[in-house]
Amino acid sequence: MNSQTNYSNDDLQLCLQLFDDKKYTEALDILLKINDWADNLGSPSAFIKWNIAICYDCIKDPLSAIPYIDLATSLDPMNLEYLRSEDIIFNNLLNSFAALITKNTSQKVVEDMYKIFVSKGRSCEKVNFQMARFYINNNNQQMAKDLLLKILNSNPNHKESINLLEFLELKALKTNTSIISLKNQ
Repeated sequence: MNSQTNYSNDDLQLCLQLFDDKKYTEALDILLKINDWADNLGSPSAFIKWNIAICYDCIKDPLSAIPYIDLATSLDPMNLEYLRSEDIIFNNLLNSFAALITKNTSQKVVEDMYKIFVSKGRSCEKVNFQMARFYINNNNQQMAKDLLLKILNSNPNHKESINLLEFLELKALKTNTSIISLKNQ
């Protein structure tokens, strides 16, 4: 990397070589510096931002990739490669989201990630279903029920949602029966 405050084509070539060598963290460090330099000059680069997003995605951090792929697609909205990458990154984010839900993750982290999907217009059945599962696991039956009903509103045959709603109803019945039997003792 050049020690000067601006970056040359050689720096970018080094970065792309690191990317080809699957040294994504090293490539990311260079790209972030080049990105800051370009932004400070008032010349943001969609290509650099796209590569930063790809690096974050390759190191399994799709959440950090989102702002960069958003910027790349806003700077060059007709670039099909950027748009395809955006879909891939959101799919990887969805997979991360599903994994977070099965772990003991804080409600704030999961809800923040859910808000990203919603704000990007990507709160699809899969996202809403995963969030409903999260709410069930965290004993927020009403929020889970609301999301499941939202899914069924757009797709009345969504079997997983039907099954989860039935589970919630049985659980509520069992809880009410338990409360009644306790009162009768």
